[in-house]
Amino acid sequence: MTRWLGYLAALSWLALAAVTATGPFLFDASLVHVNFTMAGVFAAIAAFLAWRARVVDALRRRYTDSPEIGRLLLVEGISSAGAFILGTGCLTAAALRVWSEGVAVFG
Repeated sequence: MTRWLGYLAALSWLALAAVTATGPFLFDASLVHVNFTMAGVFAAIAAFLAWRARVVDALRRRYTDSPEIGRLLLVEGISSAGAFILGTGCLTAAALRVWSEGVAVFG
């Protein structure tokens, strides 16, 4: 469960990066470099979340009977859920800005 939640969190941040990078191509933006820089930051966050989900899943498979891994999975699930909620909220706001307002996410 935590693995899939981690990958969903990473996917939400990757989609946010895509929306941020697409905005200047669709509409005339005054701050193109800011949009591309932030798209890179969002993509880096997505890569980190995907890497973390993979590493925690590898730990879970290797140490199945450890009580510490159970607590780690609980903390990982909570943090992945938070990252998913935050990423989805930012993605929703960015998508509304690009497709409803007709401007790039930044500028």
